[in-house]
Amino acid sequence: WCTLNEPMVFLYAGYMEGVHPPLEHRKDVSEIAPIMATLLKAHTLAYNLIKENDKKLGQISEIGLTQHT
Repeated sequence: WCTLNEPMVFLYAGYMEGVHPPLEHRKDVSEIAPIMATLLKAHTLAYNLIKENDKKLGQISEIGLTQHT
């Protein structure tokens, strides 16, 4: 499972460069920390839900997020 697709691209292009939605231009990296924290919380929630479902079904899933390199 991929819970988030290239979250750093989303943060950089959407909140720092402002070339993708939400088209914001935050000057300081510390200004995107709350958004990054929310993305990590979303990943954790999805991870836990998938693992909980795995237990019910007796299976094992690989879970992560993608990184833009």
